[in-house]
Amino acid sequence: MSNKLNLLKKFITYIPGHIVPAFFTFLSAYIFTRIFNENDYGFFILILSVINPIRQVIGNWLQQSTARFIPMVKTKDELKSIKIIIVFNLWAITITTTILGIFTYIIVGEEFKQFILPACLIIIGLDFFDTFNNILMAESRATAFMVNKLINSILTFGFRILLIFLLYQGISGLIWGMAIAPLIYIPIMWVQTEMPHPLTILNKELLATLKTKTIEFLKYGLPMAGYVFAAALLEIGDRYILQFMYGTSAVGEYSASYQLINGGALLLIAPIHLTFYPFLMKYYNKNDKASVGKILAQIIEVFLFFGILITGLIYLFSKDIALFLGEEFREAHVVMPFVFAGVILWHCGLFVHKPIEFNKKTYILFITSMAAAALNFLLNLFMIKQFGYMGAAYTTFLSYLFYLFVTGYIGRKFLPWKLNLKKMIIQIFFIGISVAILFFVKYYFETHFSYFLSIIITLIFASIFFIILIYYVFKTMIKNNK
Repeated sequence: MSNKLNLLKKFITYIPGHIVPAFFTFLSAYIFTRIFNENDYGFFILILSVINPIRQVIGNWLQQSTARFIPMVKTKDELKSIKIIIVFNLWAITITTTILGIFTYIIVGEEFKQFILPACLIIIGLDFFDTFNNILMAESRATAFMVNKLINSILTFGFRILLIFLLYQGISGLIWGMAIAPLIYIPIMWVQTEMPHPLTILNKELLATLKTKTIEFLKYGLPMAGYVFAAALLEIGDRYILQFMYGTSAVGEYSASYQLINGGALLLIAPIHLTFYPFLMKYYNKNDKASVGKILAQIIEVFLFFGILITGLIYLFSKDIALFLGEEFREAHVVMPFVFAGVILWHCGLFVHKPIEFNKKTYILFITSMAAAALNFLLNLFMIKQFGYMGAAYTTFLSYLFYLFVTGYIGRKFLPWKLNLKKMIIQIFFIGISVAILFFVKYYFETHFSYFLSIIITLIFASIFFIILIYYVFKTMIKNNK
């Protein structure tokens, strides 16, 4: 199969695995912002804001190492050895989470004890799920990866609905739904990824080898996990400050718009990232740095083009998008364009920092992401006080921009790449004109015809640009990899 058809097949295969989760993100926002008020929803987000960073610290290092080392194996024996190491460390993660849960249960107040068990199960279940799915992605098993994403999304949503309407009336149903879904699917994924027997690690002859290899995994994965932990703080740190200054209702309003737009952004971004990450890894392993640099620059150009275009559209139509949310949550629609722009910058940064990652200088990513998180915290103290949740949106955008520039500057020392600035300026110019024209078209049709007609025209316009973007992605990628 040619490079062109292979890349296209992978891209198309990954899309459903993100369309369905994105659909359930929108559907969840539609339903749950009508069931819960801003305070309850805000409290739910604050609980997740505690769980997610802990999960990144405990298990993400293993997922990072899995994605890094599996594509490099050359024999079945090497692959089997790595999978034994993964099993060993999944058990270590389970034990660590259990001990942490028991300790937390002892020290927290009574009102929080009900959330400790589901929180621990979420950490264990999602760490297993993400590790197994990373194995599938590293092995280029796109269909299996996609099916797992679909099933987990359906199960999570289904259990949430069942628990809320049948057992729990509060946010406990949301949390338990997240816990149960991945856990019941783990045995299937264990077989699917051809993992060794869970008790294989009890073989005394293997223990010395497991410890040595685990140290190698830790050396690569821990700095990356630290980086992901800092990234989690970047994403959710503003919720703590919002809660402190304005209460949980502000957290609920801001987070509903954030989750909605973030889910839509990942729908469009993730297939590109998942398609080309293994591709870049293999190209880099061939030591063809010149070609990798060209490809990297083109991917960044596409991200920026796409980001500027859709940010402009969201700016125009954020109020319409907010109709997915309950009435109490719609006022925060003004944060949407800044949230989307920030998400685009972050995912652009995931490619910009690849030269650093390829050279195993992951401690640089950790330091830079922690610096961005610290900047985010300091700016939020001032910006949220002055501008409320708009200040959180401004700060998130600026922090992601900081990370992008710093990692781009450092990364180019390891692997030179150069953007086509002339082409980008021309694209930005035409995007600006197009969005301005669309603004007047929307206003004209809303005032002279109907609201729905203006939305239809908008969707047609956006679809045309998206098709052009996809065509450009494959044209530029294939052109430079013949």
